Amino acid sequence: MDADAGPDGVDAGDAGDTGDADRCRGKTCDAPPADECEDATFLRTYQAPGRCDPADGSCAYSFSRVECPSGCRDGRCQDIGEGRIQITVPDATRICTSYAHRGDSVEENWQVKVRISLRPRRYLLSYQDDESALDWVERLEAATDGAVAAAAEPGQVTCEWKGQPGQGDFELVFRQGFLKQAERIDLEMRFLFSLKDGQPVQPILVLDTANLTRGSRFSGSVQWDFRWSSLMSCDTAALEERVREFSVQNGDNLWLRSRGWIEPFGFPDLFPCFMGGLEEARYTNQGIPRIIDGYFDLAQAINHHGGPYAYWIHLDPPQGEVTDLLIDEFSFGQQLLYMDAGGNILDQQPMSEVPQP
Repeated sequence: MDADAGPDGVDAGDAGDTGDADRCRGKTCDAPPADECEDATFLRTYQAPGRCDPADGSCAYSFSRVECPSGCRDGRCQDIGEGRIQITVPDATRICTSYAHRGDSVEENWQVKVRISLRPRRYLLSYQDDESALDWVERLEAATDGAVAAAAEPGQVTCEWKGQPGQGDFELVFRQGFLKQAERIDLEMRFLFSLKDGQPVQPILVLDTANLTRGSRFSGSVQWDFRWSSLMSCDTAALEERVREFSVQNGDNLWLRSRGWIEPFGFPDLFPCFMGGLEEARYTNQGIPRIIDGYFDLAQAINHHGGPYAYWIHLDPPQGEVTDLLIDEFSFGQQLLYMDAGGNILDQQPMSEVPQP
């Protein structure tokens, strides 16, 4: 609950003329205004007792603003309703291929990236229905050109109980298939809820950046043919930044910025790995710099053994025959590979990492 008020912490109303200081003598301010909806989302509630203004004897009452997840109407928050939960999608909510994807092929990571835009609104869903239709996805853009994939069928929501139906934890699972040309992309998103004494413990889930990034109540994935990737929020501004720079033997320079987090990963032993996604590359060739920051032009991967990293940078427009730059520290060590559109290695140059301040 956010408490908002005027400069003196009250809803002061109209000010009167300076007058008799005894106008408040014997007066009790115990009749606050009725609660009212400021708009379709926020309810204003007034508290008694109020404060009397000795200048004119008027009463002023402090108030609080309460957000109504299911909307505000007729001076009160609306109930979600028995047997239902609510998932709120804020404006401009977008979900991307997870930066923690753990494949050892950075090329595959680049080839299966997706970006999903959800329709913003409050969705009231029943956990008592076996299945229901849901028009949730506004568009799904797919690698490598970011073209919009066509929906193969309507979206569906099902309720899956962790144990005995009607008790404990359950997940609402959204599934929908899409087609990019002849290739199928299957989207799945899971939202965790819990019942206690027959009632949802936290019936409202807001798909904000925190819940979509490392929250415990959301998980999502896309399966593109045999390739699988997890999902998270496209908004990474709050994640840790990592910068790497490489000086190439032929005089080129490559600067990389990723965002993510440190997490133990790899086998047979666990290593502290940077589970991150490449967000910007600055490539300098013959003294001429260029910035590559398109979501579908960059990819990062971590080898399944942990530690070695791989980066993929797509050049659009290409530099002569070179369409892509590849660093694969597991397979090639400290080398920059220059690739053509067919995936062939045109050149391979040693490089050294430049220490960062």
